[in-house]
Amino acid sequence: MVRGPEFDLSVIVAFHNAGPYLGPAVQSVLDQTIYPSRVEIVLVDDASSDESAVTAADYARRIGNVTLYHLEPPATGPSRPRNLAIDKARGRFLMFLDGDDLLFEGASETLLEVATDDAAEVVSGLFHLYDGTTSWLPAEMRHFLGKELRATTVERSPWILAVPQVHWTKIFRRSLLVEHAIRFAPLTVGEDVLFSITAILAAHSASFVDTPIVKYRQRGASDRGSITARMTPRKLTDLVKSKTMIRRAFEERGLGALYESRFLAVDIGQLFRLIRVGFRRDSADVHAFLREAQRYIATIPDSVVIELPEHWRDAIELMCSGRYRESMRLITGANPGATETTVELPRAHGRNPA
Repeated sequence: MVRGPEFDLSVIVAFHNAGPYLGPAVQSVLDQTIYPSRVEIVLVDDASSDESAVTAADYARRIGNVTLYHLEPPATGPSRPRNLAIDKARGRFLMFLDGDDLLFEGASETLLEVATDDAAEVVSGLFHLYDGTTSWLPAEMRHFLGKELRATTVERSPWILAVPQVHWTKIFRRSLLVEHAIRFAPLTVGEDVLFSITAILAAHSASFVDTPIVKYRQRGASDRGSITARMTPRKLTDLVKSKTMIRRAFEERGLGALYESRFLAVDIGQLFRLIRVGFRRDSADVHAFLREAQRYIATIPDSVVIELPEHWRDAIELMCSGRYRESMRLITGANPGATETTVELPRAHGRNPA
């Protein structure tokens, strides 16, 4: 028997060595305008070894609607603690917050009000970048100002997926995640976008509001940094897997043609840009990445390839003919005369035609 919700909202904070940032993150939830008894905070400590474990324990001891769970070492990435929290949460809606980010005042109440008004199962908002003192709307997010979408679906409004699909600017109806068994995949990167897109595809009603929800903390490359600063061949492999799974999610909803026409070229572009910064020929993970990339690229229809920039088209043709080193050299802009590790993989079987 599935239990009924005990709170309107569960805010999930999964963290690993969040240091001094965890306290302000939790406090930003406690300072929301929504009545405190309507919200629970689910903290999951993914084997932290710093002061954040003590900070979390203190909040759980002092505040009745804060619950803390511990995972034993080794830390395995964000998916396992988030999935544990989904299973433990008691709210009608779930919201995710990274352990070093902050909620804007009134953010949770805004999203809940929209969800109630629209009978929406997923509601999305915007985020600001944050340097510890000042927050600002990223240039790529300004395009979405004044472009709200209410009570819609991907079939009616594909544009709703153009909004950056990070999971921490959204609330998700818990029953939607339970009914469709939606969880974070065990990937090192791309798991959040896959989760969000899968939920929106499954939703009978989804909304987007141009309201700032989260201050996304900017930290140095040695700390959290950007996705490009942290990209490696192993993570590139998982990124390709996530894009393959996103495509499958569209196809399972009968929306494969929509994905190919609206989103596939965008995914290819992101992958190629990240290959430029993450590909390392001397990495032990390079063979696994090339195998995964080969499988992915071989499925791209000619009708999509022909619309790509010429050097991307050439790189795809090289990859499909088994000329991996030349393909990677073209994507990364490497010196053609540079010494490279020899990579020997089975030849691809060509792309699927349109």
